[in-house]
Amino acid sequence: LLATGAAALATIVVAGALGPSGAGTFALVRVLPGTIAAVLGAGMTIANPYLIGSRRYSVQAITETTVALGLGLGALGCVGWWAAGSLLHAHFYTTLSARDALLVGLAIPMNLLRDYLNSVQQGQRSFKGANLVLLTDDVVSLVLLLPLLAGVGDMTLVVVAAVAGPVASVLLAAGMLLARGIRPWPRFHPELAREAVEPTP
Repeated sequence: LLATGAAALATIVVAGALGPSGAGTFALVRVLPGTIAAVLGAGMTIANPYLIGSRRYSVQAITETTVALGLGLGALGCVGWWAAGSLLHAHFYTTLSARDALLVGLAIPMNLLRDYLNSVQQGQRSFKGANLVLLTDDVVSLVLLLPLLAGVGDMTLVVVAAVAGPVASVLLAAGMLLARGIRPWPRFHPELAREAVEPTP
């Protein structure tokens, strides 16, 4: 409820300061990278709780593979976004500068890593921690947008808020795992990754 409220307030702030076109761009800046991250996710967010519950692999190995896949798929998403930068700018992000439209792509790996690391927490039944990570994303974005109420900032601030929120949530998720003795560093375990991403017959 708090996360939804923060997201709604952020939209109201942007709409009040930058008008309907600003609010529409803010929605696209938040939603499109998240949707792409979900498509690129390869099912890891669903597989991780199952893999942790099955106890066939250590939580450390699952986390390492999760981070490795998140970085790799996130990089792929960024490259694809930047390759389509002119198209995205011309048809979706017309109110942004070409540079800002490209910067939006940085939210793809951040959304991916946030969801991946959160799925590890969910597998350990740390649902409060997972919810706190999601709340942090929306609250940080809202706080960064508040200067718009005073007439300070423009669409660049919208992009910064949309990227910084997921960055903060990734850092928090990583910190929570570290507090549990799990090191969120990348190391690819092929057998584990294959079981996680291959469709079940």
